[in-house]
Amino acid sequence: MKWVVILAIVVAAPACGRRDAEVARMQKQIDDLTAEVARLKQEAADQQRAASEARLPERPGVGEPTVPACRDYLAAIESYLECDRVSAPARAAVRDSVTKMRGTWSDNMSEDARKAAATACAASTEALQQGAAAAGCPPHGQRGP
Repeated sequence: MKWVVILAIVVAAPACGRRDAEVARMQKQIDDLTAEVARLKQEAADQQRAASEARLPERPGVGEPTVPACRDYLAAIESYLECDRVSAPARAAVRDSVTKMRGTWSDNMSEDARKAAATACAASTEALQQGAAAAGCPPHGQRGP
């Protein structure tokens, strides 16, 4: 009987060691997956924050365009920013550019300045739409695939 107990201990001891190693390996996998889930959640939250920050303000504090071509340009920018292929850094850069551009618009622009703005905005709208199409983003007023 004594030999049976000793034999059981000798046989079971390596199995326990393998079991402990397997448990440790599985715990490491769980820890790695938990860390990856946390990273992905943070990345999604960062992208959501960047997307919401990239939206143009509904009622900006400065510079509403009075030139129709410039209003069309802002609408094209809004459409572009809705494209999911636009990265968060690009959205932030566009938002900053629009803020600066709005600061240049004024109700008391000269007629020559209005004509120049109309020409520039029309050309910018066309360039934006071409660039957006090349990037796989839908044209202004259309939904993506």
